Amino acid sequence: MGMVDVIGYNGLKAGFFKAGKAENRSEFIINVPASGNCTNKPNGPGKTMKILLFIIIALLALFAAQFCFAQKGPARTKLTDGPFVFYRGDSLMVRSVVRGKAVSGNFAVSGKEKLRLAVRFEEAPLPGFSVQLKKQLLNEPGIFGPADKMLVISDMEGEFAVMRSLLLDGGVMDRNYNWTFGKGHLVVVGDHFDRGKQVTQGLWLLYRLEALAKAAGGYVHVLLGNHDIMNLSGDLRYLDKKYKNAASALGVDYMKLYGKDTELGRWLRSKNVVEQIGEALFTHGGISPAVNASKLNLQQINTACRPYYDCNKKDIPEAAQLFFGKDGPFWYRGYFYKPKADLATVEQTLSKFEVKKIVVGHSITEGNVGFYYGGKVLGVDVDAHAGDKEAAFYENGYWYKLLNGKLSPILEDSGWLEVKGSNGTVPMVFKDFRLSEGKGLVSAKLSVTALGLYRAQINGKKVGDSYFTPGWTSYLNRLQYQNYGVTGLLSKGTNRLSVLLSGGWYSGAFGPQKKPDSYGSEKALNCKLLLEFSDGTRQELVSGPDWQVRSSFIKRSDFYDGELQDSRIPERVGLREGFILMRMEKTPPAMLVRSLAPPVRKQEVFKVLKSWKSVNGDLMLDFGQNLAGFVRIRLRGNAGDTLRIAHSEMLDQHGGLFTGNLRLAQATDQYVLNGSDQVLEPVFTYHGFRYVRISGHNISALDVKNMEAVALYSDMKPAGTFSCSDPMLNRLQSNILWSMRSNFVDVPTDCPQRSERFGWTGDAQVFVRTAAWNYDVLSFYKKYLLDLAADQGTNGGVPNIVPDFMRPDRQDKAGVAGWGDAAVLIPWRLYQIYGDKNILEEQYESMKAWVDYVRRRTTGGLWKDEGYGDWYAQGDSTSIPFIDQCYYAYSSRLLSKSAELIGLKQDAFDYGKLSEEAIKAFMDSYGQFNTPATSTQTAYLLALAFDLLPESRRQQCADLLAQRIAKDGNKLATGFLGTPFLLPELSRFGYGRLAYQLLFNRQMPSWLYPITKGATTIWEKWDAVRPDGSLQECSFNHFAYGAVGEWFYSGILGIQPAEVGFKKFIIKPSIGGGLSWAKGSYLTPSGKIGVSWSCKDEKVMLEVEIPKGITAEVHVPGESIARKVGSGRFNFKGRFGP
Repeated sequence: MGMVDVIGYNGLKAGFFKAGKAENRSEFIINVPASGNCTNKPNGPGKTMKILLFIIIALLALFAAQFCFAQKGPARTKLTDGPFVFYRGDSLMVRSVVRGKAVSGNFAVSGKEKLRLAVRFEEAPLPGFSVQLKKQLLNEPGIFGPADKMLVISDMEGEFAVMRSLLLDGGVMDRNYNWTFGKGHLVVVGDHFDRGKQVTQGLWLLYRLEALAKAAGGYVHVLLGNHDIMNLSGDLRYLDKKYKNAASALGVDYMKLYGKDTELGRWLRSKNVVEQIGEALFTHGGISPAVNASKLNLQQINTACRPYYDCNKKDIPEAAQLFFGKDGPFWYRGYFYKPKADLATVEQTLSKFEVKKIVVGHSITEGNVGFYYGGKVLGVDVDAHAGDKEAAFYENGYWYKLLNGKLSPILEDSGWLEVKGSNGTVPMVFKDFRLSEGKGLVSAKLSVTALGLYRAQINGKKVGDSYFTPGWTSYLNRLQYQNYGVTGLLSKGTNRLSVLLSGGWYSGAFGPQKKPDSYGSEKALNCKLLLEFSDGTRQELVSGPDWQVRSSFIKRSDFYDGELQDSRIPERVGLREGFILMRMEKTPPAMLVRSLAPPVRKQEVFKVLKSWKSVNGDLMLDFGQNLAGFVRIRLRGNAGDTLRIAHSEMLDQHGGLFTGNLRLAQATDQYVLNGSDQVLEPVFTYHGFRYVRISGHNISALDVKNMEAVALYSDMKPAGTFSCSDPMLNRLQSNILWSMRSNFVDVPTDCPQRSERFGWTGDAQVFVRTAAWNYDVLSFYKKYLLDLAADQGTNGGVPNIVPDFMRPDRQDKAGVAGWGDAAVLIPWRLYQIYGDKNILEEQYESMKAWVDYVRRRTTGGLWKDEGYGDWYAQGDSTSIPFIDQCYYAYSSRLLSKSAELIGLKQDAFDYGKLSEEAIKAFMDSYGQFNTPATSTQTAYLLALAFDLLPESRRQQCADLLAQRIAKDGNKLATGFLGTPFLLPELSRFGYGRLAYQLLFNRQMPSWLYPITKGATTIWEKWDAVRPDGSLQECSFNHFAYGAVGEWFYSGILGIQPAEVGFKKFIIKPSIGGGLSWAKGSYLTPSGKIGVSWSCKDEKVMLEVEIPKGITAEVHVPGESIARKVGSGRFNFKGRFGP
């Protein structure tokens, strides 16, 4: 039967007919059978003449309508949405918005299944498609037999491009939107609405595929999630404004678009909350203990929920309230978020519904698609708005992860192997296997994780280039895994997959007393190798009891003492040494999550700067740079000889290694040589050092040209550059960078050398802005925040160290001001820098829990707890209760702002009020700054930086700060909390010259004083080297005081965001300090900002570079009015007075 197109504009009854494909026309199109008209009545005599006459009339009407719009109507927009099919008694009204204009047509309900509607997009490259209406819509059954093949996706939320890509990659459809999945099942586990801009198109695509799948013997399962019932019931807090604009263009309220009298509305209301396919249960959020206790079966749950999809919660009968609350299947997050369900709850659900797996969306984990609870729960939620293209794929009894078009194995808890009897040694677990000679290997993918650290090898070659995998996380809650492509490492015939296991942070000697087993005593492995062959078959190699274990060439390894290797032991020999390899009796409680942050990798390499012999005849080396990493040596020695490499940051007064600051760390690597040419380097440890001592071998035979220091740190992308005319300030910038690099080793540690190396929350939060100016740290800090939230107490308390290895299983945690506030300050600052609101949504519950924790500890509105105060401040101590109150007020305010941004208006109001009350209590108790402990530099700085004072008093407070600095000898007197704000607040209130004076001071305490003592990194204490040259037992590589680096960009260069994410920004350089020039750049999410200025004879030359699509406000020195510029390069001339 031929098809012709019917087009209607703005409710005109007239239309014109033209043959063509719906998918290729730009107007709203409805296709009807060629044998009928819009009402499906047969044509009478003279059909052709009537059609021609009708076309002429329609064209005239169309021309008139378009002429009127061109003369008086609004300009056309790209807004395109629809179609929306409304039922009006016996007729249908089909309406759409095309390029900002409403178009419609009326048809009879009878024969609606013959209508074919065109679904369009606002812009290329997404191609449109057509959809044929169904004759009738019936409620979906809830229980289905097993499927041989399934693709499972969830939480698309209007991101059509992501969904289309997943369906193409999974083989569900072709590029013309035709079903190609045969008898397979597509399962969409809810959340079709909100946020994204193609909700309607996504719904119509599923509607289309549903019919095509049934015709091919397959099935499309569309379940509803919390965002779906929110939209149906009028909770539109996350709705993109596009949809209200579309409704407005159609002249209807948004709620009418998916009402009960619409095709999509009726179709959605026919869908289920929970379904069973074979032995798997599918639901959006999960099944809580409360739902289990309801005694309702699957069909009864769907029946109980369906009548109330579009009801406000207050209108839902009490008997059904459970299913629409936080414990209902739409909203439940207990599988992933605190308070977490235990394994017994999961097993109760499996037993109740007689299934073996529960598949859910709703809760994003950084692992995205993955198994939890011993493989009993499969999470499939992904951040589609961030472009995550990930889904679960099932075929012939195996589950896979579909990621960027490729299948990868999903680790299951059944693959956990434990090595017993290893004690402090490093065992090697391995499996020998053969590749079939008759099959061509297409791809091989390896997924690995471990309790402790692992190094995977195939045929003796290292897999990947990362160090310290799987990384340090909150091991009882989150355990990372890594995926590798290993096709090139395999060969025909016999292959060996081997994995070395070390205790690392999990069970190695760690902490102040070097105690082992912080999280557990196990050394355990979980890995899976997926092989795909040219004939389309797949093979999985999973860690299991048929694997073997041997000793490795690493006899001992930990972070503090170093590593002992005996290279005489080849991989394929080895001894059992009493090892027992067995399945873990109890699988780890942590969820397996994909690595989020950049991995630790080898970075810069330093040659020996200077070498000499010690009084004992040992070889001493100076690499010229304090760093975190290891020494690599190439040599040939006698078999059985031992080489020892000891590390330190400084030399003592006798020219030997200074080890007084190492505490209990031995910081020594040892190698037993094998008599051949060798390259020696550790595998599972690193050190903080500039100097090394080599002993225990024929020193005279060593060539320093074959020795180098290798830096290790997280592989972050550089973001900013800064340099100026002053060499010492350039050295300070270099020192800041090297302390950051040395301590951004998977987590933001305090130091890299002694028996500490902890992720102190206070250090991490004071440095976040400086870190972000220099490197892209968004994913690095996101990982850290996920661990912070995981380790946060049930009472909201935030531990001072994250990951919390000291009390990992304690329910209640204590927190202190400035450290616990990292829960609020880091997400907020990341949002300001990167413009990523998701970070606030992801961390909101953690942020709120911390503020609530503090609120419960207040008395009379005042927070007074013990804490660290302004750690290592050189001057008078600032009152700890004063600091407490400042952070309480500030965190409350930021929480209120965060709530407002993510649509939680009541929370925004409540915490805004709480902040106001906290500020009032601050003013009443401390606002006069009239005690020694409340009139320090840091006291004034916190009050200014947190805007705790009325505007009328802020300049006065800044004046008091300047006076206090003068009283302190025109030197800084701040510690960890006050230092980041010192120069920015002085500049903000007109004391730019004083800021420069403090910056360029070379007397202790100052930033340049360590440089006069030869520092190549930032010190933990201002006077780590005293003026007399004596050394303190502290860290010489500590980034906290390097927080001054933010002012190099925001002050000296003058790059200041005017909107989050630098969508708009200000350039207002601070000229002074005797600098004749300064230049730098910053890579924003929108592109590079560049600033360069020079100053000579009071004349200033300013050059700026503005990214494409961004506007900036440039303050030219000497001019009173700022200039507004768009993208491009600009040169300005200004003046600077003495």
